[in-house]
Order: sequence, then C-alpha cells, then structure tokens
Amino acid sequence: MHGLAEGETSGMTLGQRQTLKLQLETRFGQLPDNVLEALAQATVAQLEHLAIALLDARSVKEALDAAGLRT
Repeated sequence: MHGLAEGETSGMTLGQRQTLKLQLETRFGQLPDNVLEALAQATVAQLEHLAIALLDARSVKEALDAAGLRT
C-alpha cells in the first residue's frame, strides 16, 4: 500500500507541474529552459504557492519569486 500512495502523490505532483507549465505558457508565452528547470525542481509547497501567485503575477519572474523558486 505504501508504494501505491507514493505513486499517487508523485502522479499528482507531476500533474500539478504540467498544469502550471501550461498556465504559465498560456499567460506569458514560451518558457525559457531555466524556468522549466525551476518547475521540475519545485517542491509541492512551492508549486502550491506558484498556483496562487500566478493569479496576480505580472511576469513569470514575479510568479516564481513569490513562490520562492530560483531561476
């Protein structure tokens, strides 16, 4: 059962990353490699902060900064 829970968590995190990538691209255009790398390395908490920051951010950098992500 433990492996199943880990797999679910991993899958949910991957889905969250993909959704945020799509939202960032839709709003700000093609993302540079350093932003894609920051998304790939982000923790679950950072992804959650990014989801909220994306609502008001005026730039990718502003959203990433608010989420505590480094590019």
